[in-house]
Amino acid sequence: MKHLKIFALGMLFLAMNSSCNKDDDKGTASKFSEVLPGKQWVVSKLLLNGLDVTSSSLDDCERDDTIEFKALGVLESKDNAIKCQGVPEVEISDWSLSSDEKKLTFNDTENTVKSFSATQFTLEDSEFGFTATAIYTAK
Repeated sequence: MKHLKIFALGMLFLAMNSSCNKDDDKGTASKFSEVLPGKQWVVSKLLLNGLDVTSSSLDDCERDDTIEFKALGVLESKDNAIKCQGVPEVEISDWSLSSDEKKLTFNDTENTVKSFSATQFTLEDSEFGFTATAIYTAK
């Protein structure tokens, strides 16, 4: 699915920030493992070495795509209202979170959890000589 390829590529360009105890207007999130499941997440911003590359990295049809972290390590990616040509509506893959909740792996990419709240999380990947940051927001 093009969406998963974009996320995998995006993780090369993205890094998401999630901190373990960040308050937001909907309450305090104490554990990332409690925030992550049960919500549909969209990529709201992509940064490469601090430069916003969101509009140049995501096609219009990808901007409304969601991912949902389900039980038992199941990741569901959905191509929503604006359809990407040749992309399945739903794609299933896997995800995992390290026991210390500092590493989130999905689409074969391990990301550092930089910050999180009940409605947003940020991941970072610096594996390839640049820092890629992805910010996800609950839909």
